[in-house]
Amino acid sequence: MRRALLTFAALTLASSIASAHDLPRTPITQSPMGPLIDVTGAWTDYQPADAFCVKPDVYQLTGIGPTVTGADPDCAFSGFAPGDSGLVKIEVQTPPLCNGCRRLFMDYAKIPANEPGVRYAHGHAYFHYGSFNPTYTVEPIAHSPNVKNFSNDKLVVPEGSPQEPLVWAFDLHNRTYTGNTTHVVHSEIQGPYYTGPWYMNDQGERITGAYLDINVANDLGPLALDHRLNEIAYFAAFHSGETTCPDELSDTYADGDGFYGGCIDAIGIGREVIDPFA
Repeated sequence: MRRALLTFAALTLASSIASAHDLPRTPITQSPMGPLIDVTGAWTDYQPADAFCVKPDVYQLTGIGPTVTGADPDCAFSGFAPGDSGLVKIEVQTPPLCNGCRRLFMDYAKIPANEPGVRYAHGHAYFHYGSFNPTYTVEPIAHSPNVKNFSNDKLVVPEGSPQEPLVWAFDLHNRTYTGNTTHVVHSEIQGPYYTGPWYMNDQGERITGAYLDINVANDLGPLALDHRLNEIAYFAAFHSGETTCPDELSDTYADGDGFYGGCIDAIGIGREVIDPFA
């Protein structure tokens, strides 16, 4: 495991300075959360609806909060039938794409099945958008509502709390999130965001995947020493869905999720490397 982590760290650095074609396909350069795509030119197609419904589908340690049925207009908008129950209404006002930002989308719909010796994300995952350009930022609410960062977790960072501005400033540069590529999880005490494989856009379509809006406009601009220093790639640690994690060893906790977390049994890097200035 130590050797794998060292290899992962080395490839993490390489993923930020090499083009996509320079990343050989290996068990940990497999784009585990799907290909990374720049959808800036069609960003409105990915803009989340302000209100829609999801259905949590795994055991979790926290309450999901008040539930509604498919008779609710926002749930009908989300494709649920009137008799569907146990639905949670998600109400998040996601900002539009900001000036100078690129909307980079991970396409969960293209995550392959696991192969011998190669694992992909089929459960909860932690991911980071990395680059050698230190000026890139992501506003802590400038992402699809089906992923979470530290600053929008209201259990540890309540609205108006003393730690809120400090955590916000940290998250602005951190670009690290948690999500779930297979199951829907919602924890009422952690705020209005959730983790899951899809969200509704404002046109009434399910979007399978997640995005961050990365602000690449800054005083320094692109780093001129080597254009590859400006490139962006993601890397992730995740649950592969295999029966190698404690989550899978109990009928009670099968595929379970505790506070948007759980066992991690694999790592990987997105092979697609995006130069926002190209």
